[in-house]
Amino acid sequence: ILSKRNEELRSIMETIRKEYDELESQVVVLANRFNEAVEGIQPEDQEPKTDRTQEQPKPQKKRRRKRGTELTLDD
Repeated sequence: ILSKRNEELRSIMETIRKEYDELESQVVVLANRFNEAVEGIQPEDQEPKTDRTQEQPKPQKKRRRKRGTELTLDD
């Protein structure tokens, strides 16, 4: 009984390894396609980004805190 179980487990482990290798190769192919697509898109997106930054030259004002008016843990 144990030898049959061991053979079944070995065959299951072998099929899992094969599936893992296939999936890993598919992931590599998809990652390469994604990287190629991103490289193709980036030059088009870079130009509008510079235009957007030029359209908004307004500096954002930071709120100032008054020192000494807030309680801290040391107080």
